[in-house]
Amino acid sequence: SQLTFRSGTAGTITTSSNSTLTLGGGTTGNVLINPLGGAQFGIGTMVPIASIDLRASLQALGGTQAVASISGKTSYSALAVDNWGIGDIFTASSSSNTQFVITNGGAVGIGNAARIPTAQLDVAGSASISSALTFRAGAGTIQTSGNGQLFLGGSTTGDLVLAPRNGSGILNILAASANGIKINNTFGTGLTSGNSCVTDIINGLVTGVAACAGGGGGNFWQYSTAN
Repeated sequence: SQLTFRSGTAGTITTSSNSTLTLGGGTTGNVLINPLGGAQFGIGTMVPIASIDLRASLQALGGTQAVASISGKTSYSALAVDNWGIGDIFTASSSSNTQFVITNGGAVGIGNAARIPTAQLDVAGSASISSALTFRAGAGTIQTSGNGQLFLGGSTTGDLVLAPRNGSGILNILAASANGIKINNTFGTGLTSGNSCVTDIINGLVTGVAACAGGGGGNFWQYSTAN
């Protein structure tokens, strides 16, 4: 059996005195809300703009409660989203300004300037990591764009340690000139600024020194016995 509103106007089921309206009870099966065709379902709005449009009344909530809450106990995802189209999987905005997006290809953009991610993870602003940053496969690269300077360390940074293979590997520093710098196990030695280029250091001994490009006009690296 069914309840049908036969006139062409909208049908309404309501209570009086702001009493709770309950659909279903202890003997009720599934509750189906099934608008036909391209119809849309609105909660808190008479003019839904999506298949399901949920809008909260700030007056009713006082602006201190969540607009929507999902809670459960499952071995599956608490919220499963499957987009078969070409649009983004998820988008979050603040005052109509996109601040977080997961694209159809799985790229994540954080911040309004990263709403169209240019990498698998695109953060518009600073990022903080409480543990290690690990490149899991192949050679890893940290770089800037637009030939900007890359700084390692700042005003709150302690010692900077470069230890490939826990100190047993080779650290290669490649310069734009023909005279690069190769450093291998320089424990007990140091490098200072000068006008010569150390091309090879093995076991703390200088095995190759050459004039740097531009000779003497600027600060280049040279070998020093200072610790």
